[in-house]
Amino acid sequence: MRRFALIALILLILTLSAGCAAQSGNQAPEPNKPGVAENGAKRFQIIQEEGETKNIGGFTVIKDTQTGREYLVITSLNGSVTAIDIK
Repeated sequence: MRRFALIALILLILTLSAGCAAQSGNQAPEPNKPGVAENGAKRFQIIQEEGETKNIGGFTVIKDTQTGREYLVITSLNGSVTAIDIK
């Protein structure tokens, strides 16, 4: 019985110490947010934006200012997003 209580106590201490160590804030610094260049300029420019339509939701045409490519972003009525490269 003592052995069981000792093992349970050790497991409890290990579990609590591991949980506290995970919350201690030893995390890597947050990387740059997507869509923002190093100098702070916005990478994507909105060319055209349409609200929700009857069947497909909304769509937006955006331009990547670094590469010059344009993308059609379609947002469906349930919130899922599809991006298509416009050639």
